[in-house]
Amino acid sequence: MTSPYTERYTGLWATPELVGRQDILEKFGRILRDPSPAPRLVFLHGVGGIGKTRLLQKVLEMARNIENCRVAEELMDFYHIGLHTPIGLANAIFEILTPPFDSFQVYQSAYQALNRARLSGDVVELEKQREDAIKKFEQDFRQLSAKQRIVLALDTAERVVYGLPGWSDEIPLAESWNWLIEHLPTWENVVIFTAGREEAKPAVEGMKAQKSVAVEEIEVGSFNPDESLQYFDEVAKLLEKEKDYQLAERLKNFPLDEKKRAHDYSQGRPILLSLLVDYLSFPGEGDVEAMLREVPPERLSEEDRRRYEEALLNRLREGELGETLLALGRVPKGADEEMLAALLNIPHAEARQRLKDVRKLSVVKIRPEDQRVFLHDEMYALLQRHVYDYGYDAETQKTAFEAIKKYYQIQRRRITQRLNELYAPVEEKGRESLNMEELGKVHTQYQTLLAETMYYYLRYDLGRGFRAYYRFSHEAIMARDLQMDLQLQAELLSYLSRPPAPILEKDISIELILASLKVRPIARDWARSAYEHGLTEGDKFIETIEKKWRSKFPVLFALAQVWTASLHIMRGAGNDYSEAESHLQEAYSLLLDEEVNQPFADLLFPDTMLWLKKAAAALAHRVHGYLKRVQGFMKDAVDEYQKAAVLLREIDLRKEMATVMNDMGFAQGEMGEWHDARSNVRDALRLGRELGPRVPVALSLNTLAAIQVHEGQYGDARENSQQALAIFRAFSYKRGIGMALVTLAEASRRYAGMIPPLIPEEERIDLLRRARDYAREASALFTESGEKPRQVEALIEIGCACRDWVWRLKQNPQGGDDPKRLRRESEDALNKAAELAKEARLIYRYVDARVNLAWLEFYMLEVDEEVTDAHAIWKAIQSAEDAFPPDAEMEKQPQVWAQKGKLLALRGHLAFRQFLLKRDHEKKTTQRISKQISSEVQSLLERAAENYALALDYNSRFAADYQGFRQAKDGISDRLKQLNAAEMRVICHKIQKLYPQGSVIQTFLINRALWQTT
Repeated sequence: MTSPYTERYTGLWATPELVGRQDILEKFGRILRDPSPAPRLVFLHGVGGIGKTRLLQKVLEMARNIENCRVAEELMDFYHIGLHTPIGLANAIFEILTPPFDSFQVYQSAYQALNRARLSGDVVELEKQREDAIKKFEQDFRQLSAKQRIVLALDTAERVVYGLPGWSDEIPLAESWNWLIEHLPTWENVVIFTAGREEAKPAVEGMKAQKSVAVEEIEVGSFNPDESLQYFDEVAKLLEKEKDYQLAERLKNFPLDEKKRAHDYSQGRPILLSLLVDYLSFPGEGDVEAMLREVPPERLSEEDRRRYEEALLNRLREGELGETLLALGRVPKGADEEMLAALLNIPHAEARQRLKDVRKLSVVKIRPEDQRVFLHDEMYALLQRHVYDYGYDAETQKTAFEAIKKYYQIQRRRITQRLNELYAPVEEKGRESLNMEELGKVHTQYQTLLAETMYYYLRYDLGRGFRAYYRFSHEAIMARDLQMDLQLQAELLSYLSRPPAPILEKDISIELILASLKVRPIARDWARSAYEHGLTEGDKFIETIEKKWRSKFPVLFALAQVWTASLHIMRGAGNDYSEAESHLQEAYSLLLDEEVNQPFADLLFPDTMLWLKKAAAALAHRVHGYLKRVQGFMKDAVDEYQKAAVLLREIDLRKEMATVMNDMGFAQGEMGEWHDARSNVRDALRLGRELGPRVPVALSLNTLAAIQVHEGQYGDARENSQQALAIFRAFSYKRGIGMALVTLAEASRRYAGMIPPLIPEEERIDLLRRARDYAREASALFTESGEKPRQVEALIEIGCACRDWVWRLKQNPQGGDDPKRLRRESEDALNKAAELAKEARLIYRYVDARVNLAWLEFYMLEVDEEVTDAHAIWKAIQSAEDAFPPDAEMEKQPQVWAQKGKLLALRGHLAFRQFLLKRDHEKKTTQRISKQISSEVQSLLERAAENYALALDYNSRFAADYQGFRQAKDGISDRLKQLNAAEMRVICHKIQKLYPQGSVIQTFLINRALWQTT
């Protein structure tokens, strides 16, 4: 079993036999044989390169020879950020324990469910599954430890301490270490050996506070002179065994006095002793031999030791091997042959051979899982001090950075391509199952790739690194991937707490970067739908920092305002929308247009603060657009989205751009701007596929389906919403499932009413039944999540599906279907939708529900039923009329005009129905056909004409052509075709009187060959 969190040394430093350390080995033996079941933490501490890792390996070897011990196959290294989260550490422990894994059956199932939730972007479900996976891990872990003693080893513990001044009142620790502090006391029969430098002490002190954990500290000091000589002897034996007789002979013949002086210069640190062996593997002599022949002063100075280090490195830098070593030193995240080939501009085959050759050096290690090559931590520090810190290396650093950047760009494209292949079954074939194990693995690779890219950007330029952090962390938040967001933050803090070289604060300060991290909890609450908690904590936070940040960090204060506004919008209760507007206006006051709209002086190297202002302003406009959209102000929403898009194109924030294009397309579709809407959503689809995760792609597919519903392309809408639903279901993303179900319900309902297609009545009713069931499922999901705007949409679809079903049954009764029951379900759903919409101040949806209730009454009318002024339908119409806002408000929400048109079309149909009943009555009573139209009949025709004319006029104020408009036209023409010439003239004369200059209805009637004035 190999783990991505384990590395193995390949060179001579890792000798088969541990040199010296007998006192420490005796302590190990005592600890391992101690029968007490109390959990233990053993902390090995010492300076870098002192041999702590080798001791961890040794204690694992010793534990394997003790009966009834379950021992980790390898040590785990906190150098890898993946171990800094609880689930990351838990899963690493699971993977690193010696197979078989039958003891972790419960955990494995839970982890698979977590993996599915993580890929879905459903953060509420993800949090549940993460907690469940952790609990199941502990459950299996405790059961295992009850049978066997478990021995684990953790290296580089100093990495879990984020010791940055100004970041927190207390020294923060990695989440995984806090998890260990909390849970190790509950794990019996577990021994954890951990190693780190002195900087790890705060982490150990935290563990000591747990009285039930036995904490033992062991200091790892330098070799004494005898141990250093023994080390050289052991290496010589190994060389002879490996048949490197020349180097073995040279090491054995190396003068004893010079070996002793090597001990003095190295201070007995194994890393420097091993570097001397590497040095001797080069032919000829260099400066080191001369230094070792000299009689050193009684006490060597730091400068003497620095010169010694430099002399060792100068020899190691010679030739191809030295060139390879220097290249590897520039990539602390490890290198494969492709990376080395890019760094040195050499063919892959040569790079492969060079990596093979360099492995003989004692400071080289590999990660078995992917064969990446790393150096010892101390070697990176030595190269930094003696090579990279000097001005002459600046140009090489620049060239190396470009090679690294290109390498990661290529890797990202490959991962995207692989994701496309893995997602193909659900995206192209509509299946609802995927290879989640492989997808999880590839997504983890993708996340690691982003974290490593950010690291190298930080290493090269602080401002550029912060822009990468903002970009990737925002991508994580928008994808609701909190694990990724936390991993990026851990990588950032880890880098800032121990940078390889002094950080140049050119266009951004470390203080501002640390302050920006304090805004992240608000964004994370938004991502995990914790709106109540986010608003409570957000308000406290804003109050706490307002005085200082308004002047010192205005752009960060603006971001806090924007995320708080977004929380208000998503909660959508009471005064939330007005509160959101207030927060956004506050943000705009801090992000002045004259500053935000400044062009970058250098497009290739943009100023980071200006870039951040543009990013914050773009986020504000996008959130503002969403607020306007949920309120029904589509034109205002599009204006805000366009402002956001201009800024995002400038800063190339692609994930945010995909969201903006998708949402703008939806708003344009609501306005009837179909062509632009489709184009923008397809842009969002393209960007979504390039970025990898498929939940955003499914969101865009569903948006496209919603646009197609408005266009009247119901077949295409059903296909796209079904595809979106398949993706959402594959990831168990409940919110997405609900959204796709609502769209699919509407598309199916409207498809059932189309003429053509020529489908049997039973099939139409089946479509309505499915539409109702889709909407029911969606309503349950949104009721659970508490997202009121979506719940209202689902309820309206239930009401409309049942309403249309009632109408179909009245035309063609079907066994087993009860119109009265369906009427009650429709009425209940629409009334509930109206109630919720009114509470949330969703004007358009409130009107929509009320108008649909009026239409329900119309569909329930019996053929010969008399409609008096006291009839329920007039009460429903009046309730709908009262729901409309003033005309000035409707101008801001033009889709409300469409509802006005829909209601007036209903009034026209009622008048026309009364006309037909009156005309039939007159025919029956007179027993003859009269060419004269009675005044009562004429009045009814004129009333129908007036309502129809206004209906089409109001509909046209929303859009020149959309499905509701077409439906209204067809309903009107179907009725007017029943009139004779004289009756048609009454209609047309009334229309001319109302609109002497021409009208929408006149053009329509001319186009339908119904216009008759003579």
